Amino acid sequence: MSIPVSVEDEHVIVEYRGSIIRVQKVNGLYKCPYCDSLFFSERDLFRHILAHATRTLTARREPSSRWH
Repeated sequence: MSIPVSVEDEHVIVEYRGSIIRVQKVNGLYKCPYCDSLFFSERDLFRHILAHATRTLTARREPSSRWH
């Protein structure tokens, strides 16, 4: 049995701490205009966009794995 998923998308203006951007909102989630990640809140989206701007996402290292 499958559950039907309706994709409702709209463009909204989001303002956070004086910054204003226009983003797509899909099923109630904010979509990053750079990498299409989805976020629940405007705050999370802006922190993610700030990470894009400061290039912390590209400089991020993967955690080391332990082999037992």
